[in-house]
Amino acid sequence: MSEPYIAIGLLREVDWDWDGAEEAFRRAIELNPGDAFAHYELGQLWMRLGRPEEALAREKKALHLDPLSRRYQTGVGAVYLFSGRYDEAITELKKARELETNAVTAAQTYLGRAYWLKGMYEQALSLGAFEWTGCPDIGRARHYAVSGERENASQVLKDLKAQWAQGDAKSIILWCIAWIYTDLGEKDQALDWLDQAYQEHLGLLIYLKVEPGFYPLHGEPRFQALLEKMGFPK
Repeated sequence: MSEPYIAIGLLREVDWDWDGAEEAFRRAIELNPGDAFAHYELGQLWMRLGRPEEALAREKKALHLDPLSRRYQTGVGAVYLFSGRYDEAITELKKARELETNAVTAAQTYLGRAYWLKGMYEQALSLGAFEWTGCPDIGRARHYAVSGERENASQVLKDLKAQWAQGDAKSIILWCIAWIYTDLGEKDQALDWLDQAYQEHLGLLIYLKVEPGFYPLHGEPRFQALLEKMGFPK
């Protein structure tokens, strides 16, 4: 059966055991080549590791096996999104939205993020590009930051940091704070909060290497050191 190996792969991935995760997903596919979910998860792993061409081929395989799947159509769009191909991401994610209900899903939020990364901020926020984070006012704060309204962005930051200090927030708030500091160009502050996220073993860190919101940090030695500590391949 392939399902147990998919579960093992997911567990290894959140433990940053990238080779072990790949081994498990490959074993799942070996046992059941027609398991679209196994292909999808292997593709998502490769996407997070910065291997977009391999990831895209695997996501397209999953979609070929289940062409009406919202998840697998979204998977194709996600690879384009996290490899900086935003127009193609929008095209594929619009297709995914046609397959979904009125619920806010990954397809919608990824589509919102693609618009955000193209500078189409109002469209992005109308789609709830950041609502999935659960961080209060994160979309508004990022909009302030990229629009040059530093004082307003700083006020939201102050509120978010107070929630963290009081123990009233989930660890994802560390990611949100790092985002805002990156938008403001305050790289050392952003890296301080990403270091805290590392200490908390935040699940979202599996996206760290390919997260577009942190592209401005890629040239920083501290960022590269963090990737190395997590075992990301160069």
